[in-house]
Amino acid sequence: MNRLLVVDTETSGLDPLVNGILALGAVVWEDGKIVDELQVFVSDQDCEVDPESMAINGIDLAWLASCGLPPSDAVDALELFMEKNGVKEGKMKQAKVAGHNLTFDIPFLKRLYRKTDRSYDSSFSHRTIDTASVLGFLILAGALPPHVGGSSAAFDYFGIQLSRGARHTALGDAIATARLLTALLELLQRPEIAEVRSPSKRASVG
Repeated sequence: MNRLLVVDTETSGLDPLVNGILALGAVVWEDGKIVDELQVFVSDQDCEVDPESMAINGIDLAWLASCGLPPSDAVDALELFMEKNGVKEGKMKQAKVAGHNLTFDIPFLKRLYRKTDRSYDSSFSHRTIDTASVLGFLILAGALPPHVGGSSAAFDYFGIQLSRGARHTALGDAIATARLLTALLELLQRPEIAEVRSPSKRASVG
């Protein structure tokens, strides 16, 4: 069983030192299937707001102030979601995180945990799976065309469709990334690629 927590965030800007998470999407991915999903909106009154970021995510700050969860409740919701789905595994009982461009999302998650005096490292493994890196490697290996490096191009290439308005929402992008992860695994299992990966084939090449 391979169980991952696929995450995506919508934030008030690009700098985790001053901007914060406004929406967090998380899905439990297990062996190519989405098992469960969660979306949490966060009312973080201390973060600065960048107009360009808000234009992309389309989150109404007035609505968020009244309907979003305080950071502590948002972390509680995520922890309960992980506990319910048995995502924390291994001796350290940590979740392995997957996502697209996790170098963006993880610093914001760490900020959210710090605001609630929680330890990100106690809940999440330092080992991650980033579909952006996987795409880059497969392009380098010649298994994918060069234009498929970005998330939108990759979703189009693999025929991953979202419902109207779901793109650039935390949950919508987390779901799309989970489907992309499955598509990348299926790509590596295709006969023409599996043949190259087989031990006998590698031996003959060497």
